[in-house]
Amino acid sequence: MLTPFEIAVLRVNGQLDEAYAAVCQSLAANPDNIELRRLLGFIICDRMKLSATSSPALFIDQLRDFRRAAVPASETRLYDNLLWNIRAFVLDEHKSADQLPQYLTALFDVIRDMPIRRICAPFSLLVSAVLHRGSKWSRVGEFAYWCGFDCLRDEDFRPFLTKEGKHLMALAEQLDCKIAKMLLDTNDQQRIRTFIPQQETLCLQHPNYVYPPYYLAKMYLCLGNSDKALSLLLPFVRKKPNEFWVWELLAEAATDGEMQLAFFCKALLCKTREGMNVSLLQNAATCFANAGLYDAARYLIDKASRIRQNHHWALTQPLLSMMRQPWYAAAQSHINQRRVEQKAAEAETHIPHLKKKTATMPPVETMPFSGTLHLNAKGFGFVKDVYIPARLLTCQRNGDTISGLAEKRFDKKKNQWGFAAVKINA
Repeated sequence: MLTPFEIAVLRVNGQLDEAYAAVCQSLAANPDNIELRRLLGFIICDRMKLSATSSPALFIDQLRDFRRAAVPASETRLYDNLLWNIRAFVLDEHKSADQLPQYLTALFDVIRDMPIRRICAPFSLLVSAVLHRGSKWSRVGEFAYWCGFDCLRDEDFRPFLTKEGKHLMALAEQLDCKIAKMLLDTNDQQRIRTFIPQQETLCLQHPNYVYPPYYLAKMYLCLGNSDKALSLLLPFVRKKPNEFWVWELLAEAATDGEMQLAFFCKALLCKTREGMNVSLLQNAATCFANAGLYDAARYLIDKASRIRQNHHWALTQPLLSMMRQPWYAAAQSHINQRRVEQKAAEAETHIPHLKKKTATMPPVETMPFSGTLHLNAKGFGFVKDVYIPARLLTCQRNGDTISGLAEKRFDKKKNQWGFAAVKINA
């Protein structure tokens, strides 16, 4: 039987399998030897480092082996080593997007009952890695809830500044978003009531955070406290006046029917990509139908259905239910755009001190141009350095002499200013 020193020499020499077998044999004879148990932990960590980017299944088995080793929580250096290995496992790009969730689930099931060291850089970086790589993992919210705010360092509550000078959301706010979304999606009202004091503290101590007040309002709305939700949303909507989901949430919190309708109208006018607002269309249709505006309700229902069909999404039960109503068959699929705009303007009057963006008209720099046209095969052309859009070219040919007026514009692709023709003289 080898001594701890001899086993340590095997480890240093890279003979990990021999060192592992030897330390297990020694521990079987001396199960209370802390030095041997610590040595076993380091040997397992060394083996995990090798498998983190090569064999996910083996890595999980070795992690279970580390848990069985029952290394005391006081061995902070060893647990830091373990955290770095787990982070390397999570960040390994060789795992496909389809494989990663199952490995994260297996990983979480092992470490959740371990005395993982917290309030340290390795743990914070591991949490950040899981939130980033596991954004589509179904249990990421549960993982965030397990972490909690008590595990974070002071710097984790501050926005992260990239090398390019861009501010990213603080780790604490990222964690909060995952927790809140999980609680709301599961509609676990008991856990929501328990979590609200932490959420309120986070909002109070970090007023610069954008999303915690929003999720706090949704929690109160989930518990049926519409007045509290509405009061929390008012300052939030001042920060995000052009986001449709802010006005949609205001509509959900409103208890007055006309106010709710106005908020939905404002939400419908906010620009967004098709598909992102499909739930808004459904909820707004319900509100319009309740107000007796059946033509507009049918218009929104038809639009939501068309978007769902285009994306091969199933129609929801509320949509199907409204489509079976007698008023739906009798209604014309039409919405009064002017009426919607009037109601949207009315919505803004309910938000005190709402800052509206005012259009500014900076002076446009123009210049006349004249010269030989050099056509591109794609239809556009150039006269010297002036870009000539294809829409302005009708019968002109390559080599023709043309003249006109050009405006100074910023070319995003070239990241520089240039002139583009806005008019060609006859």
